[in-house]
Amino acid sequence: MTSQTRGAAGERVASPADHKHHHSSTIQGAAEQVAPIGFLPGTLLLTRQGDRPVEAIQPGDDIISRDFGLVKCHAVDQRICTARAIWFAAGSLGDTRPECAVTLPADQQVLLRDWRAKAMFGQTQALVRAAALVDGEYIRDLGQFEMELTVLRFNLPLVIYASGLEVAGAPPSRAAMRSSASPLN
Repeated sequence: MTSQTRGAAGERVASPADHKHHHSSTIQGAAEQVAPIGFLPGTLLLTRQGDRPVEAIQPGDDIISRDFGLVKCHAVDQRICTARAIWFAAGSLGDTRPECAVTLPADQQVLLRDWRAKAMFGQTQALVRAAALVDGEYIRDLGQFEMELTVLRFNLPLVIYASGLEVAGAPPSRAAMRSSASPLN
């Protein structure tokens, strides 16, 4: 898997695909499936109107991204799946990151932009699976849970704000990847 993720200033951002210590972003089985990513009900997303719970987001809503500023959410998928749950204490990744306790699926990517990125990956920034950040105290693996996840899809890969954490939006759908539309449309 090759990753060419770029940060807001155009610098390369390391991703789990760049490091052999991380698992693939897919689950191997009878049919290849995308790993469970998304947000639990109550997770607050930064939008044009301020923080809004993920379950209130609809296609066409304006979401604030790190990469492109204001972008339109092109699709909202909801699913129930069983996945490892990773709990982040408020402030576990910095003063207000996250702003409140939040739980993410283990495969949800989180953007690191502090000493952790440098120490763990030798990069100034790194997209990391939530599970890779578990420390047993401030970031905990809660084990397998059935989760109701809301997945937001955009035209391009980007980073959005969820309860104060910078997290990767869902990969664009195959149709969006074939389209040359701007992330702002």
